[in-house]
Amino acid sequence: MATKLIASRPSKTLLGRRGSHRSASVCLFFSVLLLCCYGVFEHVHRHPCRASSDAGGIGCSLVRLSAREEVRLRNAFPSPAFSGNQPTQRLTIVILYYDQPAALLQQLEWYASFPRLLRDLMAVMVVDDGSPNATAGAALGAFESDGRSEVLTERWVMLRQRLALDVWMIGIDVPWNQPEANNLAFSKSRTEWICRTDIDHYFDPSQVARMLLLIEDKGPESAEVFSFSRRFGSLLTPSSSSWWRSRVWPFLKPHPNTLLLTKTTYWEAKGFDESFSGNYGYDDIDFRRRLPKPPVNSGIVVRGDLRSESSTKRLDRDNTVNALLFQTEHEIKTFQHEDTYQCIISTWKAGSTG
Repeated sequence: MATKLIASRPSKTLLGRRGSHRSASVCLFFSVLLLCCYGVFEHVHRHPCRASSDAGGIGCSLVRLSAREEVRLRNAFPSPAFSGNQPTQRLTIVILYYDQPAALLQQLEWYASFPRLLRDLMAVMVVDDGSPNATAGAALGAFESDGRSEVLTERWVMLRQRLALDVWMIGIDVPWNQPEANNLAFSKSRTEWICRTDIDHYFDPSQVARMLLLIEDKGPESAEVFSFSRRFGSLLTPSSSSWWRSRVWPFLKPHPNTLLLTKTTYWEAKGFDESFSGNYGYDDIDFRRRLPKPPVNSGIVVRGDLRSESSTKRLDRDNTVNALLFQTEHEIKTFQHEDTYQCIISTWKAGSTG
């Protein structure tokens, strides 16, 4: 007996599901396409210093803003006119340092290569949290006095002339002492707005311009806190890890250690708790939960592909102690080694040159 097959019409519910899945696929496709286009466009801004692995590496060539970015900045900050001897900087980029001299020199050369319009509006602060081998002062001091190469001396003179730079150090080596380094930076910064980041991260000039426009729009009284998406190289370049993990996921999940906020907001949250120093982890999570507002993704991108020697591999990464501390009520500690703080370099002046 033959069986008659009757084709049934799909239900409206099923059609609706298929339509929503199709729409989601289309959105995902265009999102990935947009990210790829962004990767190709940003390829021209790759950090020219990252090929260097020591103080004698290749220096940065001068980088430029687009005409549109320059116009927007000049409209937001009319003429770099100085008020007496008062500097014009509105933003400080804080870099935490620990035994990474090559990465430090690359960072400083990169920001010194920015156009004057940007350099007159930004400053750089380096905080050395007790490097046991190559302190920031020793690294820059050797760079300054190295008699082997006139090129090195010229590069250091250029850095001093072009950057508003402060270098502070904590005179005691405590493992995982980023909390105290952060507190030192936010107590000594000369600008209200501060961007705190890691030494293996850096910003392209267009992204610093976006930061400056953002903080000018929000004003110094803002209580908002901004996070950043992190990316590695070009979205189209090969990677040792999966393409999704290394190229797309960082855009969706902001990096926890890079934040833009005011000093006032930072101290309203009571700063970083130095009780977490000495052991690994949870200090940044603890700080974030005390912020008056949760961080908002700024849409600004921080690059994470600066080559940097790892100085923390020898440190214990067991977070058991800090995990327990995170769940326990305790008094917040700050400035535990204040008597060891020292400013070893300062190049601040009314505007930069060049």
